[in-house]
Amino acid sequence: LREKNLDYLSFFLHRYERILNRRIRSFLIRDGSDQYDPERFLDIKLACRMKILEKLADYDPDAGTSFTTFLYPHISDALLEFRKGEEAWSLSSLTVYKLVRRMAQLYYNSPNPISAFCKQFRCKPETAKAFLNLARGIRNRTTLELTAPDDEEGTGEDVTRDDSWDYPEILSADFLYQLVRAAFEKLNYREQQLLEKRQCICMDCGYVAPMKTQPGFDRLAEMFEYSSTSGAERAFQKAVDHLTEVLVKDGALHAVRLRMKSKTPRKAKPKKRSDADARTCSGEKLPDKQKYAAAIYQYQADCDGEWGEFFFNCETGEAEILSLAEWDTTKTHRFATRAIRFLRDPENPNLPKTATVAFEK
Repeated sequence: LREKNLDYLSFFLHRYERILNRRIRSFLIRDGSDQYDPERFLDIKLACRMKILEKLADYDPDAGTSFTTFLYPHISDALLEFRKGEEAWSLSSLTVYKLVRRMAQLYYNSPNPISAFCKQFRCKPETAKAFLNLARGIRNRTTLELTAPDDEEGTGEDVTRDDSWDYPEILSADFLYQLVRAAFEKLNYREQQLLEKRQCICMDCGYVAPMKTQPGFDRLAEMFEYSSTSGAERAFQKAVDHLTEVLVKDGALHAVRLRMKSKTPRKAKPKKRSDADARTCSGEKLPDKQKYAAAIYQYQADCDGEWGEFFFNCETGEAEILSLAEWDTTKTHRFATRAIRFLRDPENPNLPKTATVAFEK
């Protein structure tokens, strides 16, 4: 190899083939491939051989390093470049590719990814923020939280994991984020703080804290000086409804607003003592759907226009639309159907006096 003779390189490739196959096989296993794909295997192998041929001119035997050791990091780069080509990343170079993935890993695992990135790569906060925006803007379906302990690039994350990209989904997610961010800015300061504290999210940098740190309404009552826990819960729900209304006006969501008009109690029937009767005697409060036979609700489509009405049977879950709301569809009754589905949900045992149900377009 000192003479850079391709004849000697062919002998080396014959000896190196078993090592190369083992590295590619390890890449495919950690890549998440359940089945052996011979075409993909040969494509990766061809990319690695092209990298070997390219780096042959840079090899210096006098440096005291064997050609096999010299090729190790370059084979890793070839594997990354192949995966980068499959994912169709719109990045300028492999170095930027690695930095973006490192920032994405810090974004998920570090409370302050910008400072951690600056400390590791000794760059300015503006540069780190640019990489953070890039990592957040082109997020993929597969999580970037998994790390490899023996990562030869020193990035601290699993560079062999296959992350397929869906650009329509990315653009849609970024568009929705911009709408939510703009709607969030229209809330008052108290509502913004309530939503951020309760949802464990920072709307400025996008950091999401673990849900185990989520404060309860008793804690929110202390923080915001409410007289009771229920007061903090009502204030939070009012902030959520306000944000929903703004998103509906901006065209990001659909929403149906509900308010109870009347409800009919169940008739008492002489029967044997049941579990419900036992709970009543013990002082436990029964859910509304067990206390009432039916209810009449008014609903409003997209929080605007004339109200419609429907009858809801608590015993059977059946419903009958009495009058359509102004903006509801005449054939599918989209908003009324969504409201009825909300009342039928077994996770809602009570009949709310008022509610706002949001759903995607």
